[in-house]
This record gives sequence, structure tokens and C-alpha cells, in this order.
Amino acid sequence: MPEEKQQRERINCLLRLMKENRYPNYGMVLAEMRKTDAAVHFVNKTIQRDVEYLKASFRAPIEYDPSMRGYYLVNPNWNGFAPLLDEDEMEAAAIGAHLAETILPPSKIQSRIRQGTDALWAQNATSDSQSFAILQALVAKGSPAQVASEVFQTIFEQWRSQHNVTITYLRAKGGKPQTITIEPHVLTLYDNIWYIRGKAVSGKRNPTHGDFLTFALHRIQEARKDGHLFEPDYVEIAKVNSGRLFDFPRLKGVKLKIRGLAKKFGLELLPLENIEEHKDGSATVTLEDIEEYRVLNFVLTANGEADILEPASLKEKARNAALQVLQGLK
Repeated sequence: MPEEKQQRERINCLLRLMKENRYPNYGMVLAEMRKTDAAVHFVNKTIQRDVEYLKASFRAPIEYDPSMRGYYLVNPNWNGFAPLLDEDEMEAAAIGAHLAETILPPSKIQSRIRQGTDALWAQNATSDSQSFAILQALVAKGSPAQVASEVFQTIFEQWRSQHNVTITYLRAKGGKPQTITIEPHVLTLYDNIWYIRGKAVSGKRNPTHGDFLTFALHRIQEARKDGHLFEPDYVEIAKVNSGRLFDFPRLKGVKLKIRGLAKKFGLELLPLENIEEHKDGSATVTLEDIEEYRVLNFVLTANGEADILEPASLKEKARNAALQVLQGLK
């Protein structure tokens, strides 16, 4: 990798880690960059020179914290480094902006992402004049549940700045709307629905102080800013990143026999570990770790083209669920 490009990517990585409050140092930046390019190499003094370059040329408010053994931004909102990008990086930025337009609910942040990318495009002269036009062929469907733009904007800003937010929430079961103040730790798109996972701080009839709760954004009727800062819970963030937003019962070692459309879509939708093809076109598959409800939903909507082989307890649950469906159709 050319030295100029590596320096740009190295500085971007350093700044990103500081903005994430991870107190980066030489080892952390090197490990992070090797996630995308195992051949990357530089020495400890390189990071020191990068820091001095940022402070001298861009007046970056960077300091070193001996207790954390890493660097941090005195002003977390500082954004004074704007390097030129190459064509691949600009294409990635354009794709990100397009996905933001199609996935994010209408909001100021959605518009700012597009405006920011347009500004980058104007600043970075490239020869690829079709990069924006071709994005029309990149299709991404946003959430079918409509989220109020002002609600999403407030939730996004409070989550991003790590400030509490007070919401008025109408639960799926109905009843009176509940007002509760939370620390918004995780903002996530799960099964095409936007959720915020936060820690309860105050509110009438709310769960015990400190409990983590999950709220669907389309059920939030109002969101108000709160001036109290909170520390992000990285354990909870990692939990949601691993696909465990909800504490649904999970199963290991589920075996299915699938055929027809169930096979076609099962190969795309299910976290398969082993696939054994059969001469008749069917296949036996194993799912090592999956939510129970997801398997049942898949089997019951597969028009008889998915059979549960193991475990027997799951087969019994599917049979009982099917009987309940039949009772409802009488």
C-alpha cells in the first residue's frame, strides 16, 4: 500500500477509535487495520508522528492518558481532518450515503449524510463519473414500520452523543402510553425494524432502575432530549452485535430436511453449518445456534417442504402449533 494512502487510513483509524472512546495506541491501531489488510505494518513511533502531525497541521485536541495507555480527543466533536480520498474510498462513501437514504427513516441525519457525501465528491476530483448514477441499481428496502422523523432524529442524536432521552412509549399490548427516561446504549435495525436498547433511569411504572429494555422506534410517540451523560455499556453493545437483541430461547444442533422453495430460501435465510445434498433434490441441514421461534416460523410457513428431524421436542412444538392453526381455520 502506498505510504500516503496508508497514512491517511491510519489517521482515519486513529481518529475513529478516539471518537469511540477506546483510547487507541500503537498496538490497537495496528490490530484494527490488519482486520482489513493483514500485510499492514508500521512501528510505534509512526503513531506518535501521526499525532504530532494532526496537532501541528490541524490543531487536533489530542492528549495521552497514561492510566488508559492511549490517546483521546479533549473535544470529542472535533472534526478538523478532511483528507482527499481515492476513487475506491469515494465509491464506498457514495454507497454508504445511498444505503442511508433507503434504510434510515426520514430525518436530518439522513439528509446530512447525503450532503456530506456530495461535499466529499466535490472536494475529491475523480474520473469515475458514473459512480452515483450506478447506485440506482443498488436496492435496499427500509423498515416497513413508519418512524416519526423527529423521533428518530432525537433518538439518534442522544445515542450518538451518549445523553439520556425521555420517551413516551405505547406498548404492543396497548394501554396508556408510558413515559420513561433511558440511557440509549444501542441503536439497531433488527429484522428490518428499528429498535433502541437502553437502561431504565426513571419513569412511572417502569422496571427496576438499571434494567436494560428494548423499544421499537415506531411505537415511540415522543422523544425529548435529556442533558445527562452516560457511559456506553460495551458488553451490551457486543451482545446486540452478536444478534441477541432479545432474550429468545435458542437451540443448538437443529436438523431439518428441506426441499423445493424451502431449500432455496433456507439456504439464504438460515445460519446453516452442515448441508447434505440428496439425489431427490432435497437436503439435510444442521443449524448450530438459532432462536427457537425462527425455526418454527420457517417450518410452519414452508408449505410442507421443511421437516424437523431433531430435536424431538421441537417437532412436538411445531405439531402443536400447526394444530392450533388448523383449529383457527375451522
